[in-house]
Amino acid sequence: MGADVVDYDNVEVGGQRTGLYFSLLALTAKAGGALAIGITYPLLALVGFDAQGNNSEEAKFAFVPFFWWTFSGQR
Repeated sequence: MGADVVDYDNVEVGGQRTGLYFSLLALTAKAGGALAIGITYPLLALVGFDAQGNNSEEAKFAFVPFFWWTFSGQR
């Protein structure tokens, strides 16, 4: 589908901007990954999550609403 967009742009504009489209695709993919980490890690720290596995019951319970929303289909 990306190739079709580039072909359509080549026909409409008359110029070759394939590199621009590829760079925008790479930029948005990297920004999405950075945003996911930038949101997730502070939220884990907020609920007191310990990556070593020494988590309190409160930290474990903080994940229940997330899993319910994700896997229940109630959106």
